Amino acid sequence: MVEQAVLLRSARLDPVPASAGDARRLVRAALNEAGASDLLHLAELAVSELVTNAILHAATPVELSVEVTSTAVTVRVRDWHPRLPAQRHWDETATTGRGLSLVASVSDAFGVDPQEPSGKSVWFQLLRGGEPTVDAAAEWNVDELLGELASTIAKRVVLVGTPVRLWLAGQQHWEAVLRELYLFRQSHAESDEGDLVGAGRALVALSNAAGRAIAANDSLESVDVELSIAAEEQPGFSALQDALDSGIRLAAGGHLLIRPALPEIVALRDWACEQVLAQAHDVLPTPW
Repeated sequence: MVEQAVLLRSARLDPVPASAGDARRLVRAALNEAGASDLLHLAELAVSELVTNAILHAATPVELSVEVTSTAVTVRVRDWHPRLPAQRHWDETATTGRGLSLVASVSDAFGVDPQEPSGKSVWFQLLRGGEPTVDAAAEWNVDELLGELASTIAKRVVLVGTPVRLWLAGQQHWEAVLRELYLFRQSHAESDEGDLVGAGRALVALSNAAGRAIAANDSLESVDVELSIAAEEQPGFSALQDALDSGIRLAAGGHLLIRPALPEIVALRDWACEQVLAQAHDVLPTPW
């Protein structure tokens, strides 16, 4: 027998930073109305992370739904970008990359459901009737869903001999730069850092592919990173280079909360982006 929801609430949110606050308010109102206020802190924390991820990485409108039954609270955040989220494992000084870890640690269940015709629904569930628990070791794994989104992908690209340590240092920095640029743009309407949406999507594609390659390989030196790129995603890799160059200039001027990238990190991202664009036009791979 399917359990009937005692409360359902939903809202469509714009892809702007203020939407994270709107999401928290909707969740707060729903849980208070349903008498589930004991789960309020955990639910607000988790929904903030999922909505912020959708805003930064999918950059599409967000559909938020809250379902409360007698046994559980389930919150779903749906966007219209096909790329799946991936959990990062950055060091303790990183300013980004902890969102999915937080959601996993405070939830009793969590996952990602591909949606038609495009996008996905990222969700978490909190059980009612017991003491809320926090599992700091919880992991978010969506690799098994990659095959279900293959229809959105076109060209195969291989980044041959990608240096693992340098890549991880670079990826952490690039993600922090894009996050800072997005926030900078919200308070500086006159600024022009280019297509941050396309840049963010390109970096997600690179980061997810590199994460899979590194996890599947015992080498600490280098790996071959394989990814597939749809034709409409290709301009994002040029946008990523432009955005990160803009970030270097702003960071050098003290406008961002990060330091400019080291020259070798700049060289690595230029190589990766240029390899994607070249191989998308049938040029043979050039190793690092």
